[in-house]
Amino acid sequence: WHLFQRYKDIGPRELTDLRSASVNNENLAQVAVRHKLQQHLQHNSGLLLENITEFVKRLEDSDENKYMLLSNGPSKVPKVLG
Repeated sequence: WHLFQRYKDIGPRELTDLRSASVNNENLAQVAVRHKLQQHLQHNSGLLLENITEFVKRLEDSDENKYMLLSNGPSKVPKVLG
């Protein structure tokens, strides 16, 4: 609804693209890491912790903007972050 109200001059296809981008798991995971929400996840999985740590490190090590979409191939984003 927010996108529909804010971008009244765009067509349905562009609106759908914006909606898809706003709920994309990688984008949501990046926002979660930006706000350090991964620190509050409760789990008992060493593998999950390893995957989250690897994803956070990849964001931090990124040469460009660390919160932009990662374009170096298929990314391994832990779904729990989204």
